[in-house]
This record gives sequence, C-alpha cells and structure tokens, in this order.
Amino acid sequence: MKAEFNIASTFCGLHIGSALLKQAGSMIVGGYEQNRVLGDVGTFYLAQYGPRGFLLDVVLNVESGASPFNQTGSISLWHGIHDDPSSFDDSSYQGGRTGSRLISINPSVPYMYLPPGICETAAQYLPLTWDAGLQLYTWNTDNQSSRIIGSPAFMGFILSDNQAKNITVKVPFKLLNLSLLPPIVDTPTQYLPCRSFNTTAEDTDIFILGRAFLQAAFLGFEFEHQLAYIAQAPGPQLEQSMIKVYQTNDTSITPRPVGSFANSWAPSWTVLKSSSSPSPNASSLSPVPSSMSTLVRGNSSGVTAGIAVGTAVGALAIVAVAATIWRWKKSTQQNIAAERDATAAPPLSGPSMDGNDGNWQPSELCSWTEPSEVYGNAPPHEMVGRDRVYEAPCNHSHHELPLGRNL
Repeated sequence: MKAEFNIASTFCGLHIGSALLKQAGSMIVGGYEQNRVLGDVGTFYLAQYGPRGFLLDVVLNVESGASPFNQTGSISLWHGIHDDPSSFDDSSYQGGRTGSRLISINPSVPYMYLPPGICETAAQYLPLTWDAGLQLYTWNTDNQSSRIIGSPAFMGFILSDNQAKNITVKVPFKLLNLSLLPPIVDTPTQYLPCRSFNTTAEDTDIFILGRAFLQAAFLGFEFEHQLAYIAQAPGPQLEQSMIKVYQTNDTSITPRPVGSFANSWAPSWTVLKSSSSPSPNASSLSPVPSSMSTLVRGNSSGVTAGIAVGTAVGALAIVAVAATIWRWKKSTQQNIAAERDATAAPPLSGPSMDGNDGNWQPSELCSWTEPSEVYGNAPPHEMVGRDRVYEAPCNHSHHELPLGRNL
C-alpha cells in the first residue's frame, strides 16, 4: 500500500475496545486516532511476536473516590512472585531493571499471562474463586464483586520502554469482568482473564499481555523501523475522532491529555464514598497451571471462546493487522531476495513465544492470528519461514514425433 502511495507509512494504530461496553474498536493503517492515545507514550522494540518491554509492577488502585480494597494507596502485587519458586528469576541479564520481567504484548492470545504469584496475590484482595476445571478465577456472585467492578478501581501495569521510561496502563475492572456462556459452562459465568504462566516449565522467559490487556491500551506498529508504541486508551465515553497521519520520518505520536481517561470512564463508574466493606482474604495461593498447552492451546479452547465473543470487534482489527504484516514482510522479502540467495541466512536468535531457543523450526500459520477465515478483501496468509522458491528440474529435452508415420 505504501509503494502504491495509498498510505504515507507502514504505521498501524490499534485499539481493540470493548464489545460488552459497546466501545467500537479502531484500526488505522498509515496513522492513528489521536483520541485513542492518552498520556505518556512508550516506545518498544517490535519483535517476532509483538512489542517487547519490561514489566516492573502490577498494582491495584482506584482512579477516584474511596478504595474498595479497604486500604488507601496503591497495592503492589509484585511481592507475590517472590513467594512462588516457579516464577522466573528476573530479566536483568537482558538489559532490564533488576527484578523486572520480560513481557510481550500480543493481540493473538486472549488473557494476561503473568509471573506466578501475581494473579494469586490479586485474589487475596478480590472476591474470586479458583475454578480448577476452567483454570481461571471466577467472580463471586455477591455485592462485593459488583461494588469493585462498578467502581473506578483498576489493575495497573507499569511498563519500561526501550528508553527506560515508565508508563502505566490502567485496566478498569469493568474490562476484567468477562463472561463464559453455554455450552462452555452450564450457566453464564464471570471470570478474571488473569493466568499464571510458568516460564521455567515452558523453557521461555517471556510473559504475555493479550487481548484482555489491549481493551485498555493503544498499540501502534511501525513496521519499517521495527518499533511499537504503547499508551493508555480511553473508556467508552470517547472524545471526537481525530485521525493523524504518521509520516515515514516521524519518530513519535502525539497523545491527548491523560486527564481524558477519567472523563471517558466517568459515566460508567460509581464513585465509592466509603471503604467500609471488607476485602476478601485468600487462605492460600491457588494452584498454578504448569503447561502452556493448558494456558493457551489445549483444553482452554472453550474458555478462549468466551473472550473471543467479548472482543468480536477487536478480532476484525487483528485480522487487518496480520494482513498489514503480511504485505510488509512480502515487500521486505522481495527487496532482500538477492542478498538472501547469496549467503545462507543465520538462525533466528533470542527467546520466542513458542519456547524456541533461537533455531527456527517448521511451524503452522503465523501466531499473530488464531486460525480463522480471511475477512473481506484481506490477502491470503502464507506460511512463516525463510523458504525459498524452488522450481522443478529443467534439464529435460524436447522430443518430437518421428517423421514419415501415418497418424
């Protein structure tokens, strides 16, 4: 598209939104909606499976009014990872701050896959029950759940970008109250899309923030320079749409004031006047799933459908992002074809989402999208890899029929 002068750059701006709250998603190719970008913007490296940065802390807090957690100030959930030996040590050897964790933002997975101990610690402050069958925390059907979900309370994620700048993305509990419906469950069940991810068992060191997180975050892809931008996204009460074009020589995006966040959520929240209601206390930490087949691919297929229904609008945007990546990769492969044929390509290096040690292995379709039909006029997806185009042997001679014979 850029080569045909249809867009100014290979930039793509994405905000999934919330189907439950009737907040339409947004995807702009060649630019972004400025009203979807609030406050500080972090710049991250764009790796194979999405932007990568460092997770410094996960907190519980309230935007305004009294706290429903029966204590004032921010509550850090980070201490929970020190109580669980299966939580990966830290990412300081990869350039991160001591004690931080390497994180990837990936719209192709449904939940927030966090260091073991964080979801469990959150459950000590929230009215949740661990469901071993679903491998999820479900919300209790009581007044305390309604009080927290309807309040300005949020789960905050503190990220460090490639310039060591910290940004905080607040995910209100209104967006963390997702529903499972029959036939997945017998009766409609509300759950928290937070799962512990055992990187030691999976032989990787990357935790993942998926679509549940991206309901509240703006994500911008700058494919040409392999960069990504992450910022706070607004709530359902959006300001007027303002489309900004991202030029090829741009190195940043322009956000709206961070104060717009509270305004965009105000009609959806009930500000608490008293914090007298007690918070639940978990008697013990819940079990931690030990396999990624359980977390992402295996028996969670039915559970995954729950969030797929809740983010139907965002799914279309993800398909379009995948199409954009496909076009960009196709163009890049054509530009470097001669160089690639002259010398053997080295193996990929660095950790990957599939637990690879850096050596490329045969794989199915690219993990940017879950298996699905191609939507609209999007181009077909090709297989991922470095496969060259091989022709059939061309050393055959041409043969004619013998002369002088009657046919």
